[in-house]
Amino acid sequence: MYLRLLKKDFEKNYMNNIILFLFITLSVTIGATVFLTVSQLFSTISGMYDVAKPPHFLQMHKGEINQDNIDKFNKSYPDAVYWQTVPLINISGNEITVQKNKVKNSKEGFEKEFILEESRMGISLVKQNESHDLLLDKNRQRVVINKGEIGVPVILLDKFSIDIGDVIIINTGGMRREFTVSKFIYDAQMNSTMVSSTRFLISDEDFSQLFSGEAEKEYIIETYFKKTSMASAYQTAYEQSVLNLPKNGQAVTYVAIFLISAMTDIMTAIVFLITGFLLTTISLICLRYIILSDLENDFKEIGTMKALGISSKGISELYMLKIKILAASGGIVGFFAALLLVPQMTGHMSRTFGKMDKNIIRYMGGFLICVGIYMFIILFSKRIMKRIGKVTVVDLLVRGKGFLKERKLKDNAKKEEHRKKLFPSIYKNIFSFPLSANAAVSIRKIKKGYGIILWLSMITMFFVMLPFRTASTLGNREFVTYMGVPVSDYLLEIQQGEDIETRRENLEKFLKNKKELQNNDGNNGDIQYSILRRVRLQGISREGKTMGIYTDIGKHAGEGLRFLKGKRAKKENEIALSLLTAEDMGKAVGEKITIISEEGEKDFLVSGIYQDITSGGKTAKMLYDFKNIPTQKYIFYINNKNASKKSLDRVKKETDQWRKELGTGYTLESMEEFTGQTIGGVAERIQYASFYTLATGVLLTVLITALFMKLQIVRRGKEFATKKTLGISRRDINLQEYYPTVIMASAGMIMGFVFLNVFGDKVLSFLFVMGNLGISKITFTPPSFMEYIIIPEFFLFSLTLTVFILCKGITKINIIDYVNE
Repeated sequence: MYLRLLKKDFEKNYMNNIILFLFITLSVTIGATVFLTVSQLFSTISGMYDVAKPPHFLQMHKGEINQDNIDKFNKSYPDAVYWQTVPLINISGNEITVQKNKVKNSKEGFEKEFILEESRMGISLVKQNESHDLLLDKNRQRVVINKGEIGVPVILLDKFSIDIGDVIIINTGGMRREFTVSKFIYDAQMNSTMVSSTRFLISDEDFSQLFSGEAEKEYIIETYFKKTSMASAYQTAYEQSVLNLPKNGQAVTYVAIFLISAMTDIMTAIVFLITGFLLTTISLICLRYIILSDLENDFKEIGTMKALGISSKGISELYMLKIKILAASGGIVGFFAALLLVPQMTGHMSRTFGKMDKNIIRYMGGFLICVGIYMFIILFSKRIMKRIGKVTVVDLLVRGKGFLKERKLKDNAKKEEHRKKLFPSIYKNIFSFPLSANAAVSIRKIKKGYGIILWLSMITMFFVMLPFRTASTLGNREFVTYMGVPVSDYLLEIQQGEDIETRRENLEKFLKNKKELQNNDGNNGDIQYSILRRVRLQGISREGKTMGIYTDIGKHAGEGLRFLKGKRAKKENEIALSLLTAEDMGKAVGEKITIISEEGEKDFLVSGIYQDITSGGKTAKMLYDFKNIPTQKYIFYINNKNASKKSLDRVKKETDQWRKELGTGYTLESMEEFTGQTIGGVAERIQYASFYTLATGVLLTVLITALFMKLQIVRRGKEFATKKTLGISRRDINLQEYYPTVIMASAGMIMGFVFLNVFGDKVLSFLFVMGNLGISKITFTPPSFMEYIIIPEFFLFSLTLTVFILCKGITKINIIDYVNE
């Protein structure tokens, strides 16, 4: 009997059943996809790290090193189990020319050769290590390079068209060498644009020949421990050592390497997690309306079954059987759909980390997610089914009372009077305002069940717009202020080297010779610039520990940054600390901090705390010049008053021209290039995922609205029949349903925007805090035209079109059916 009744139900309510099936399928698909993607991400990175063995602690150093001191220190450090020093040959992008393979270049449209001058990443040539910090191929095998060959990092392939067989010409240190691209390499340590460095692999013989030349050299001192958590304690001991160990460069720990490597995919997964939460929430609303719609449609049949002696539990089981079938089939289809979707989601991982492991346990976990969603749907449905036991045969067959809760007139009257007392001006101005009959009826009807449209619009707008605002904020040039960099039109750096002071002097002469360039201290010109000097200082924490701090020195240090507390240093006895520096050293605004240098110990007053994600997030800004401290680099921030009038192509041409005039030894890029090549990859991935969220949100809203309108028609069929009997036109009846839906949808969208502006950036800030990346407070950039106008209008149009189409169902109501009742 149950099967026969189920067959009739599927034929009668096929649309409701299809919609419910789709919702369950989408919920399971998103839930399983997010789980499989995140687990795949961490599994893939861990698998790569197990083979490549990136360092637990690394210290970059430019200059001469004393390997005996390094060995002596590490041998005396009990937790160090392995260490090595990796030599690098640093070259700039404009010293690398790529010649396309002649066979592959026969196709029209290919560029025959190009220079990597547009890459802002520091490029180094290295040889393969023996057992640790290995460079791998896509199958996670140790790469072996022959003489005359070169391995190209895959991270560059997103920006530059480099193929196997192409020729790479390197002109550096007075030497010119040609290499044939034979491998694409996967670097566990430098596989993100946020690292700002990448490594090309050449043979040992080629490396020895180039290293013996005049090329710029650098070293990575790498150390491994019993546990990765020991890196922080080691760093402190390393920097405090009396052996004067090499530390003229960046220091990075294993945790920072892992987080930076995974950031792009983690942020993308979070966007889909938000989508999954939205989908699950709305799916439950959908399920509730479908069940209530079915019960309301069948209240006479249910009354008849009760009259025949069938128990409420038996009737509930009939409906639950249908839900179980739909939930189980939706769960199975959703799980297999997730298996098809995961490769699309993990494509970036395979391009970044190489071969991905297949793990049956991970798929079992995804299946358990599906089972969990199934069980939750069943429990939720059973709670709604309890309404069957709360109505009697008399209620169903005599009084015509259905399963929707009816508000008592007395209670409604009391609430109406209460609202009038609370908001007298609103009632006076709105309800007494001369309105058309349809508008007046619509406003009075808003409070009768239309709240679902309000909450649906608000929730959907919040979760749909959150990824868009996140992507636009991360991609905006203003985001550099969270990276310890003020907003400027151009960023020019002079990296450390033996002739760094000579290059600085030549650069200043170059700038002064430009008619449109003047120093900030002089008269205002079209273009102005300021200079900061980066040094490495030692500070004493609250606990008395010595810690290294990358410090930018200059009269404009700290200008234009986002300060959480206090302000930038304006006096020589003041210093501004980054958030992570302040936390690690236990310092607050107004407290003193002791800085150690060759001049001895000197106290400074903490003037402010700003946000920074560069250099491990541990930096400082100050005016006082430690002249005896070696300079790591010089940073020039250049502003052009007419930059806004120039097109991006003109800015690019101007940047290219400057690079040619300056020659080697300088890194010059526009602010758009800087943001695009650091955080731009993360922003693009989130933007891509945002459109999936938008499509999902609009689809859900349309389906829920359709279910709501269908339930309204079923529930208030007698009311509509009465209106038709009284001669009220079809157009007026439709407008009386159209107006309240549009009003509540518009109000919900506005509320969603308000909640997004109040809480949205706090959600984004929380994600950065969880990653301990040096940012604790992010403010969304102003919404774009698409975010402010196009998306809400598209959303509202889709919803109103749905209501307009569904209102046609009112005209199909047969008056005779209700007259006979």
